[in-house]
Amino acid sequence: MNDKQIEKIYAGLLGKLIGIRLGAPVEMWSREEIKEKYQGKEGYLVDYKNFASDDDSNGPTFFFRTLLDYGIKPLPEDFGKTWLNYVPYLHSFFWWGGYGVSTEHTAYLNLLNGVNSPYSGSIEKNGLLIAEQIGGQIFSDFWGLVSLGNIDIAKYYAKLASSVSHAGLGIDGSIFVASAIASAFNQSDIEVVIQQALNELDSQSAYRLCLEDVIKFAKKTTDIEVCYQYIKTNYWKDKFAGNCHIIPNAALMVMSLIYGKGDFDNTLKICNEAGFDTDCNCGNVGTILGVLNGLDKINEKWRAPINDLYICSSVIGYLNIVDIPSMVFEIARQAHKIDKEYSGKYLAELEGNNDLSFVLPNSRHGFVNEKNMIYKYVYFGKENLDDNRYDPATSPTLYKGEILTITVKGFGKYKIFVENTQHQKFYSYETNEESISYPLTINGTILRYGIIYEGDIQIKNVKIEGKAEYYLDFANHQIEDYDLYHKEIQGCTHYSGYWTLSNGKLFTASTTESKLYTFKYSFSNISVETKFKKIYSGSAGLMFRVQGNRKCYELLVEEEKVVLYKYNDGVVETLISQDFKTNEEIILGVVFIKENIQIFINKKLFMMVKDYQFIIKGSVGLVAKNNASVEFSYLDIKEVD
Repeated sequence: MNDKQIEKIYAGLLGKLIGIRLGAPVEMWSREEIKEKYQGKEGYLVDYKNFASDDDSNGPTFFFRTLLDYGIKPLPEDFGKTWLNYVPYLHSFFWWGGYGVSTEHTAYLNLLNGVNSPYSGSIEKNGLLIAEQIGGQIFSDFWGLVSLGNIDIAKYYAKLASSVSHAGLGIDGSIFVASAIASAFNQSDIEVVIQQALNELDSQSAYRLCLEDVIKFAKKTTDIEVCYQYIKTNYWKDKFAGNCHIIPNAALMVMSLIYGKGDFDNTLKICNEAGFDTDCNCGNVGTILGVLNGLDKINEKWRAPINDLYICSSVIGYLNIVDIPSMVFEIARQAHKIDKEYSGKYLAELEGNNDLSFVLPNSRHGFVNEKNMIYKYVYFGKENLDDNRYDPATSPTLYKGEILTITVKGFGKYKIFVENTQHQKFYSYETNEESISYPLTINGTILRYGIIYEGDIQIKNVKIEGKAEYYLDFANHQIEDYDLYHKEIQGCTHYSGYWTLSNGKLFTASTTESKLYTFKYSFSNISVETKFKKIYSGSAGLMFRVQGNRKCYELLVEEEKVVLYKYNDGVVETLISQDFKTNEEIILGVVFIKENIQIFINKKLFMMVKDYQFIIKGSVGLVAKNNASVEFSYLDIKEVD
């Protein structure tokens, strides 16, 4: 591994997000409509406040976590476990078009009902039509990026990951995209990149034969319109059933790559104007061209609106605010486990230094420089997002109790400010020294932080330390009300169930289970407390060290007992249980330090247990099960020594 490769990962990830953002507003439009809309316009069609990206980035970002959770040699079924752990129950993240209609919806329900990967995406289980839709290729970019140019590695991961939901040509598409990205690390000619990727497919693959035919035809004419009509005649969607088949889109992608001749801007323009699934196609093409050309060839008109930031839709809100440079180093970190050799200027970041250090060229970590303020959002709600297609939801990444240290370069005076969602601002003292530390005492949900300055000053480094705490008083809390179908409790995300604020309480109801999550993902030693009353039947309580839907501790007050469960990829273990029965409102608490778990009811120690194989870290949540309807008064979370 070398510095150039890490920078190519950065360029590839930026290219992916640029392509998605360019194509998203005109997805499924006709070629004529797109060309008319973009006529005379440079850059993006829509000026999003902060881009809440769609399935094209949700999928790659969280499926990649298979390597973080299971290591660099995961089993085939581990990729399916990753789906179940991070994907919300039948909302956000994907297009939930129905079983037998949406490939991802179909695969998810298969997994949920015990059909493991790769059978969850197989032709035998789902039929040819579902298996060969576009998702196989649109989720495969990270496998090319983590390969650092090793096509065998890219192909290996792409095949395993795409088989969760796809088969046949769907897997061929994933292999092509990942292999093309891998090839682009080492090549400068886009036609060589395409051919190397095609060589990874069976010579009789219909996917390969289609792309080779389009390439052959494209070389006969310089007129893109003639080639486009050839694709419409021979490979259009009227010849391939389903909502969004992989073949027509792959044909349009390779047409743009050939006629774009390796130029980033021109290739994306051709790809976007070609129509059909524009965000998917431009996203894949953007990754390939980003890696091929590097950062220097990505114009500021594309980079500035992205601002090193995208918002996702997993169940863990803390992970949904994706800082692109930090994600680059996470990808590089996994690549480094595969390729052990490295010596370069990014060693501290590669070893897991979580400071925001701005070492990557022109990186900005989501910071905005506006007049005499430089600031960064650490929470995104309705007022900060204007794209709600895939139900974005976040939890803050900065909390009361933490210590914020900002180091600057330049000359002048500055002070730190922190603002909550009530738009109350709090300020540190003013200084002209190189760095300043500010202990956070601000209540509520923190919205953003930054500096107010005089002179010529830039932020050089940001460090967050200390013990976080978060108090959610539901009598004074808010709902992020996006629309009729997308509502989130501020600062929280939900896996399942119906959650709302009513009569000063957090109310939930579900026929099976309701789960809501919040707080840091890196949370280890904890003190958590809630007050609640069961209004109707069932069980309710707390979750902690939550690493997703299937990895957590769950403390439930059931009908006649209190039980502590441990969930690990579908394996449920009862750690301790004790008789308890009440119809009254109760205060339920837990203190979990290393292997020691203490459980409190109404502020008194109720039972305790040790778990020597404990889950190391995770978020916090509330849960109701078994037809329960529950009112929660507050949730009090503290990180402890």
